[in-house]
Amino acid sequence: MHLSVRRADVDDDRIEQRRRLSSTFFAPFSRADTAALVSGRLGVAALPDAALDLIYGRTDGHPLFSEQLAYALRDAGYLRVVGDDCAIDDAAAARAQDLPATVEGII
Repeated sequence: MHLSVRRADVDDDRIEQRRRLSSTFFAPFSRADTAALVSGRLGVAALPDAALDLIYGRTDGHPLFSEQLAYALRDAGYLRVVGDDCAIDDAAAARAQDLPATVEGII
């Protein structure tokens, strides 16, 4: 992902100077890295496999999307977090498929 923002009052010469700066691009997270990120953000020891399947399957390892989707799943009741334990609420599982499919939709 690359984000570039500029103020309307900045002249083109300053923009051209900034184009010479280097950029860093990050590869998507692996399934294991996504599990570690989301578990850490939710404060749990581990995620249920079905939850990780849903999160990684939807996000393809995009870290921001992964954590936001995990929060949305928790807030929608799909994931129950009690202490450092995380469980799936089967009654809410069907609704999880209705969550937004893009990072823009989830934020």
